[in-house]
Amino acid sequence: MKKILIISTTIILFSNCVTESKMYPRQYSIKNESSQNVKLKFYLTFTNVELIDEVAIFNNESFKSELIEFSKPHSVDENYLINTAFKGSDSLVIIYDNSKRSIYSVDFYGNFSEPIDRNLFRFGNYEDLGNDEFQFTITQEDYNNAEDCNGNCD
Repeated sequence: MKKILIISTTIILFSNCVTESKMYPRQYSIKNESSQNVKLKFYLTFTNVELIDEVAIFNNESFKSELIEFSKPHSVDENYLINTAFKGSDSLVIIYDNSKRSIYSVDFYGNFSEPIDRNLFRFGNYEDLGNDEFQFTITQEDYNNAEDCNGNCD
């Protein structure tokens, strides 16, 4: 009887143990090399609510997202969605010195707005800096291609 009790207790203890999967921390950043000061505004399209206060990035400076932990190593799929890096947003407006703006988004199905090769929600547009750090760089060309909003970009 004593053996049955010990074996039953052991089985119960081990069956309730859950092994945690390995977590992979990642850091995403956006660097501004556009020669303009920029503001980032992150939105959730469904509610049209700005998710975090706007972020200012001065020329040659960077904004880093919070450290995010994923249960899988980073994907090699260029179209991998990384919107969780920016507070779960699905839309981002970049404002250049309140004179021009660019709008990037991703829909519910993972379709990226154009130009896809500059969309900040697309993993393939980030440079791998090593040590699970990834960086998107806003360039002078991004500024040149931005929509003119005549000082009324907000």
